[in-house]
Amino acid sequence: MSTDAIPPEVVEQLRRFNEALTVLEDAYQKHFSNSLEENMQRPPLEKLEIDLMSVFVINSLYWMLLCTHGQKPKDNELLQNE
Repeated sequence: MSTDAIPPEVVEQLRRFNEALTVLEDAYQKHFSNSLEENMQRPPLEKLEIDLMSVFVINSLYWMLLCTHGQKPKDNELLQNE
């Protein structure tokens, strides 16, 4: 399939989507490349930071999922409760 068949605005959205996924993956991988035992030995504040980051990553992935399904995340009931 030629990229000429894909509208430029869709290509741009896909590029931004890929960049956002890469940023999330890099941030997540940096903290989760250790074993569970190593993570349990971290100081409480660092464990809290990792837990908060996990919630942010899950929230962001859900936001992206809604966007890929053509829904507006700002109109989603689950996200409005945050």
